[in-house]
Amino acid sequence: MASGAKPLKVAILLPAVVGISILARARNLAHLLLAARGAGGESVTIVIGVPGVESRERRASEAYLKRDHPDIVTRPLLWEPVPVSNAKRMFLSVDERLDLEGIETVAVPRDWGWNYTDCDAWIVLADAGVGPILPLRPTAYICRDLAARLVPSAYAANIHDSYWVRQTGAFRLWRQAAFVATSDPDTIDDLIGYAGIRPEKTMQIPSLLVPSFIPVLPENPVADAPTICWWLEPSDLHDIEMAVNGIRLYWDEGGAMDVVIATETPEDAFHARIAEMSISATNKAFLADLQIQHVWSDEIFGRVLSRSAALLSTLLAGGDGEAATIAARNGMHFVGLDYRVNRGRAEDAATNTTLYAESSPIDIAEALQAAEARVLPKRTLPPAQALDRNAMQDGGFMIDRLLEVGFA
Repeated sequence: MASGAKPLKVAILLPAVVGISILARARNLAHLLLAARGAGGESVTIVIGVPGVESRERRASEAYLKRDHPDIVTRPLLWEPVPVSNAKRMFLSVDERLDLEGIETVAVPRDWGWNYTDCDAWIVLADAGVGPILPLRPTAYICRDLAARLVPSAYAANIHDSYWVRQTGAFRLWRQAAFVATSDPDTIDDLIGYAGIRPEKTMQIPSLLVPSFIPVLPENPVADAPTICWWLEPSDLHDIEMAVNGIRLYWDEGGAMDVVIATETPEDAFHARIAEMSISATNKAFLADLQIQHVWSDEIFGRVLSRSAALLSTLLAGGDGEAATIAARNGMHFVGLDYRVNRGRAEDAATNTTLYAESSPIDIAEALQAAEARVLPKRTLPPAQALDRNAMQDGGFMIDRLLEVGFA
């Protein structure tokens, strides 16, 4: 960039529902983009749109995003549904090549100011449930997964649910974006075969949960009686019925590890949602007796992880292998369903991983027994990872492609 040129400004827009893993992806993406442009002597400003009302949790999220890079800008974000006809009148900068035929409503990122139009480009951490996003700037998407293809009940009540209309509209706009990136090879297949995106518009990138996610607190060693941290949300994405039956069988057969649930859902809301799910009354009562930790920040999750020897994920699909990644980064044993992204994330820690072939009580119980036999009373963290040159090249390539391709 020539001296005196206007600095590049890139917006990272978060989905309507934000959890700690989404925040980790956003922060690492910001660091990646800053490092990529900085390596070339170019100036870039990162603006991150954070949804949610003013609260302790939101302030903690913003502090987390700005950690290590206080020059990162955070702004409020509201995905506001706007009729297409109104949006075209409100925003004259809408690209005339954009095909909105058949779409009645678009989502606009409101910030009670410029609505992110002061940025040169947008990178959206994609959530098809937001619906079609009006791209007021050259836009790209980063997609964690398309698990709705495999577990539709986690996203919609039935085939007539409005979610499917929003998803269809979202896919229409994704197909017109600069590119859609993911770190999961299965999601690449879904983007092409399910969302209808041309292969040349997809991009596989390294996991945005690396180089760092949640630090283990060394002053809290694993207890003598190891604990399993079950990272769980009250959703059909998790096979909760089979998992509870598996844990009960594991304990009935003499399993010694205790179980603590780590969830980003507040405890009262967690139990309320469990009560609405198709789970037996016996298993609902079992869940009510388990210890639950509301992990609304990375520090709290870090404390829970530091007191656990193993991390259990009962996801049936998707997740970008984040649980396996977190376990590996924290020197924990990982237990989860055997599907491609979990295998890929666990390859580097194969001796510290137990994958079960089927989501059945017997398979889950046997996996927990195998994990108990292999967990260590103390664990050693892998060395901290830094952004490598290849990762910085990926970041630079994403920006260049985003600015050059635009709509197509």
